[in-house]
Amino acid sequence: MFIPFIYILSLYIVSLTPQGKKFHQEKLYKGGLYYYMLPWLTDNVGCIEFTLDNIKCKDNVEALIEQSKEFIQLRLKYQPLSEIRKL
Repeated sequence: MFIPFIYILSLYIVSLTPQGKKFHQEKLYKGGLYYYMLPWLTDNVGCIEFTLDNIKCKDNVEALIEQSKEFIQLRLKYQPLSEIRKL
């Protein structure tokens, strides 16, 4: 019962530090600190959405984007874009 409380308390403490705030802003495209510190999140941006929405970030994700584009092109032969987004 105390484990979720520990996760939330840790997130709160880290979000108060300057390093935590900076990290949160840098990784905001993924969900920031919530993505990295709370294991039960389910609304995170996946590779396909990241590529389709053309999200910009400072991380080197060129290989990820290229592979996602190849996957999307292959799937477009069999599925509409709305179905691919659901994957």
